[in-house]
Amino acid sequence: MSCPLPAYTYPLWEKVLWPLHLLFPTTRNPLGVRALPLPRGNLRGKVVGFIGDIMPLPDGSTAQVDDGVKAVLRGLDALVCNLEAPVLDDATYDRPVRGIKLAFSRDLARRALEALGTDPGRTYVCVANNHAADYGPVQFQHTVDYVRSLGYQMIGIWPDTVRVIELGALRIGLVPWTHWMNRGWNASCDAPRPVIRTDVLGKDFSSTKATLKLDYLVGYSHWQFEFKHFPRRPFVELAEQLTRAGMDVNVGSHAHVLGPMTVAGNGVQHCSLGNFVGLHPGWAMRLGGIMRMYGDGGFDMIPTFMTRGTGGARVTSIDQLPSRLRDRCMRRLKILFPRAPKS
Repeated sequence: MSCPLPAYTYPLWEKVLWPLHLLFPTTRNPLGVRALPLPRGNLRGKVVGFIGDIMPLPDGSTAQVDDGVKAVLRGLDALVCNLEAPVLDDATYDRPVRGIKLAFSRDLARRALEALGTDPGRTYVCVANNHAADYGPVQFQHTVDYVRSLGYQMIGIWPDTVRVIELGALRIGLVPWTHWMNRGWNASCDAPRPVIRTDVLGKDFSSTKATLKLDYLVGYSHWQFEFKHFPRRPFVELAEQLTRAGMDVNVGSHAHVLGPMTVAGNGVQHCSLGNFVGLHPGWAMRLGGIMRMYGDGGFDMIPTFMTRGTGGARVTSIDQLPSRLRDRCMRRLKILFPRAPKS
């Protein structure tokens, strides 16, 4: 029996504005959303880190990661990241890759993840994103199987809606899911697929948290509109809805620009972590961050930047940038965070 799922993409007005915001990412804050200062709370206990999108670069390469950034990642007890494209199986997919459909080869996916320098057993790779169905169910399943064969922890795969990370006595539940799907899905009802909005909205996470004896429940949400630093009304309301349902924290990807941390009901959300490795040329879309969540409920954020040059792409800390570009990044960070993160 087949269980088709429709594509779910931007409304018409957002599609019309998309090219403009791609060229000029906007810092407009039409709802007057109040950004929270970071660091926040006490920074003690086990540490889970979150980064945003890891994308294939247009020339078939990936970014190297500076030793300083690797040291931050290796210092985490667990890392959560988003693999922003399927991994194609050369044996079963022989059509051209064109348009906005992104894809990793197996070798490129391996190198992109190895560049993080983290232990695969403590690295949680999410495959719930808008590109998940671009090449159909067979290539989605190949992505899951291949990355899992490298030793990484795969998340965002239905029916495993909530994944528990155990760090000693600390239990954190992850809910990785995507609000958007570029293409529809048509496969058997019991086939693994991306976790999507209908799997999450309306769910009673308070009972899930109690049943699984979780200290925190964290959404890893592929949502928001692209190239907007501040959230728009549908996603402010959605974050509050998820908090009422029992989610403590929401961490966002997909927007390709860094967003603020804000209050969402009784919880908090980091609207977007931007790109960790991104194909976009603009400087604002190469500014990202590593959000660290501590066992005692505190948060901080380490800004990162992807440089491009004759030596290839490289993810570095902003204190390694030329002074003019570094100052530009710091000005943007001060818009997003009342007290800018230390570089």
